[in-house]
Amino acid sequence: MKDSAVFSYLSDCSATEVMRSLAVNVHDWTGLPWWGTVVLMTFSLRAFITFPLAIYQNYVLAKVENLSKLDMPELSEEIKKEVTRQARAEGWNERKASLHYKIRVKKKWDELVIKNNCHPFKATVTLWVQIPTWVFFSVALRNLAYMLPFEDAAAQLTYLQLSVGGLLWIPNLTQPDDTFILPLILGLTNLAIIEMQAVRKISEPTRFQRYILNFFRIFSVALIPLASTVPSILCLYWTTSSILGLGQNLLFLSNRLRAICRIPDTPSSFEHPYRQLWADICYRTSKFYRK
Repeated sequence: MKDSAVFSYLSDCSATEVMRSLAVNVHDWTGLPWWGTVVLMTFSLRAFITFPLAIYQNYVLAKVENLSKLDMPELSEEIKKEVTRQARAEGWNERKASLHYKIRVKKKWDELVIKNNCHPFKATVTLWVQIPTWVFFSVALRNLAYMLPFEDAAAQLTYLQLSVGGLLWIPNLTQPDDTFILPLILGLTNLAIIEMQAVRKISEPTRFQRYILNFFRIFSVALIPLASTVPSILCLYWTTSSILGLGQNLLFLSNRLRAICRIPDTPSSFEHPYRQLWADICYRTSKFYRK
């Protein structure tokens, strides 16, 4: 099979080879069937890489939320009074006064962010690690299913193991899931993650945020036919990763876990977060049907 330049590069790169070798070694060490190997590795990557980074991400986001919702409103009001007094004393027009106000608010925000060591960019660290890991492991599994980059004896042996290493309705992991069961689970799980994050927002989303939200909704649905064309070992990894991601999102609603991880309480925290989530879902559902 002929690959594009991007796939050829990813298929041959050292990071993909590390993930491929790791998968083969885990399969050989544990004696698990290949479907169990994929699930175990996906869980391990989540538990030992993504989850600790997610704790840090939630910690940073909580501090940023507290600064913006609790500290900044009062400070902004004080700055507004100071600028108003100075504008009257020095005869500034409204435009100049507004500019000075924005500059001082921005300066105060930057000072608070530095003081509390919670720059919002730090909350993106999970993506910078999770996305490359997802890409390289996906390409590594694709290599195994297509005997890439070299069709040697070891690649053929792994291919044969994958052919009988599936489960239930997908005994052959080198073939797509023509029942659409895994692709549907994948799409619905991703939609559940997106909708859960949407209903948890306190403030009304901006137009840009609505566009982004709708884009990911469409992408989740479009992923279903795409996932039905790739080897089942790939779809199994994507689906397992998404299910664990949904579980992780639900887990971080727990006040007990957040306390253990020393994640600060925020205005968006609730005493009974799971009841509140269910109430939000019911409200959004009834609102949708009223339309």
